[in-house]
Amino acid sequence: MKEIKLNGYSAILLRHDEIDIKRWDETVRNSANESPVVYSWVLDIMHPGWNAVVVGDYEGVMPLTTSKVMFSEHLQMPYDLQNFGVFSSDSGIIGLFAEICIELTKIYRLISYSSVVIDKVDFDYSKSKKRRTFLLDLNKTYDVIRASYSHGHKRNVNIFKRSNLTILENKDSIHLLQLKEQMWQGREFLRVPVKIHRRLKALIEESIKRSCGEIYTVLWEGKPVSSAFFLEGKDRSVILHASNEIGKRNKCAFGLIDKYIKRHSEQSMILDFAGSDVDGIADFNRGFGASECIYPMFENERLGYGMRMLKRMRLKHKLHYFLNKF
Repeated sequence: MKEIKLNGYSAILLRHDEIDIKRWDETVRNSANESPVVYSWVLDIMHPGWNAVVVGDYEGVMPLTTSKVMFSEHLQMPYDLQNFGVFSSDSGIIGLFAEICIELTKIYRLISYSSVVIDKVDFDYSKSKKRRTFLLDLNKTYDVIRASYSHGHKRNVNIFKRSNLTILENKDSIHLLQLKEQMWQGREFLRVPVKIHRRLKALIEESIKRSCGEIYTVLWEGKPVSSAFFLEGKDRSVILHASNEIGKRNKCAFGLIDKYIKRHSEQSMILDFAGSDVDGIADFNRGFGASECIYPMFENERLGYGMRMLKRMRLKHKLHYFLNKF
């Protein structure tokens, strides 16, 4: 346990074994910016041993997914998860995101962390970068939502429907992992450790058991060509999807997301597309009628020259991959 100095609030840094898991989940569930990715069971799967910042008497919580790289402590978002932040029912505490990150620079040599977006919270963008994401309010009829699709998206949904391909529901988590593995082929520099795939597989399977996750897959000649996973919280659903070349040609991602929207329309739920600043992905997300929103990302590094160059090379390869994602 270590105290963190904040302006007007008390906070402590806790090791994993010091966290009151029951109170943690209650705080997340009752927070104004609730997200499915920060419940304790999700964090336990995606980043075992996670630590935390707790503000006050569990009035606010912030997960810390840390790792040690070449003898230095790093604080970064886990693979496949886009946003964390400070979770609270108090907008003032949610807005402490950058201030807490600044305090954490005294501990971690690298911080690359982002916050869930929420209306009516004044984030300090003088201390963090502005990033964009896209959110779709599902609390409307399907016909109303579909009317807001772009012309191209309506056309692509129709192309998928005419393909007569079948969508499997909640059948096999391995399909999405197979597609993600295909996406790394020829991009070996971006290949993620096997344990990351295992964690995502475990997350999908556990979320289905808990009735807070859905996975849709399209098969072509018995093999997966497109798959989409939706992790659901009380107020927010987060999407992760992948397609190969056949899936792209048949516009499968459009069909999968359209199916989810149709099934969950008229529900008090936000579909969070989790990005992006890359124009092609942004156009894809916006085309479903999603609204562009700004969220803060805090970055700070005190790395040696070799680590900085390695990090920049990886980012360059990631950008090339994202530009060719769809």
